[in-house]
Amino acid sequence: MKLRQLFILSAIVVGFIIISCNGYNGTVIPVDIDEKYSSILIDSSSKALFLYDSKSNPNGKVRGYQGCSSIGYDKGIIYAAWISGVKDEEIGNYISVAASKDDGKSWDLDKLTIAPIQDSVRHFDPSFWSDRYGVLRMNWTTSTGMWDGGIGGTWSIRMKYELNEIKISSPQKMFNGVMNVKPIHLGVDSSSILFPVSGWNITEGIYNGEFFKQTLPQYNGVFLYKSVYRNTPKLLLAPTKFVKIPTSQPRVHDEAMVLDLGMNTLKCFFRTQKGIFTSVSTDGGLNWSSQIAFKDLGPTAVSRFYVGRLKSGNILLVMNASTEREMLTAFLSKDNGETWPYKLLIDRRKGASYPDIIQKENGVICMIHDYKRYPNGEIKFTQFTESDIISGDVSKVVSTTISSLR
Repeated sequence: MKLRQLFILSAIVVGFIIISCNGYNGTVIPVDIDEKYSSILIDSSSKALFLYDSKSNPNGKVRGYQGCSSIGYDKGIIYAAWISGVKDEEIGNYISVAASKDDGKSWDLDKLTIAPIQDSVRHFDPSFWSDRYGVLRMNWTTSTGMWDGGIGGTWSIRMKYELNEIKISSPQKMFNGVMNVKPIHLGVDSSSILFPVSGWNITEGIYNGEFFKQTLPQYNGVFLYKSVYRNTPKLLLAPTKFVKIPTSQPRVHDEAMVLDLGMNTLKCFFRTQKGIFTSVSTDGGLNWSSQIAFKDLGPTAVSRFYVGRLKSGNILLVMNASTEREMLTAFLSKDNGETWPYKLLIDRRKGASYPDIIQKENGVICMIHDYKRYPNGEIKFTQFTESDIISGDVSKVVSTTISSLR
């Protein structure tokens, strides 16, 4: 057996041992360059059709809804993805992906569309993230019916731009439940990664005219899944369930994000029905404190936010500085989240929500968010710097519209 094949086999065996010990029947997720990118057209496992440079919506239906966006970056290309639909979050939702080659000045729309393989399926909640090796990935959630209890789960592809086209890898199932936020790497060498996963707290019933199944008990809650990397060859082992974080507040769509504070301390930020709450672990995530309301910056909304560490080491928090989905504001902390003395208003309009962030090599912060998912369906792109947040000068904020329905 060739030495390279022996390394691969060893890594796979280790991966399956870890998976078996944690009770998750997953597979190894390769990032090795031997796995080709291509223009995959159909994947029956994820129940997805992949359309490239499409000139029409799936099944020729009118698009009347856009929102819940995410942003990614790879080799000078900025990517944006969001949920699209006829009128709302509904059966038949699909993922729209756009790309910009000129730093967000212009956008090529519908470079990739991830559409349902059949009418009873929906694809939703995309999330871009980059792995340790700089490979861009995109997750999304699949459900048969409006909500299948979390069984459809979160799927992942690798993505790159090649000859003016998006190429992808074969979809891999990551875990049951939803992850529509960015994961977090741990350690100075980023040797492991934590994925915040939510099993929505939903009971069976009809909501807004759509039927939801009850979330299965084993999936209901806020979980951290963990993956580790292998360098020879380059492999990312399948995520395994690491811990379920205790929750005491009323919850539906958790959309939790985790922040590494150093010294084996993690802080989790949750979306609850009362706004943003937090919990802290001082043992690397094994045990967590009781949830407490995040009151450092005044009122918070029942909506997704973004929190993460910038290249400078400072912490960025973007949220609705209100109990409503309005006053979308960036806050900066230079003391590991103890205080937040700097802020920059990004979008004051009612209906502005769901920020997501990447930071380019030059330190420029790129943000995406939505505004009035229907009827406007605006997907907004904004660039600013830490200096802009510190000065609070809104005139420095540069925003463009990626896509709009009006």
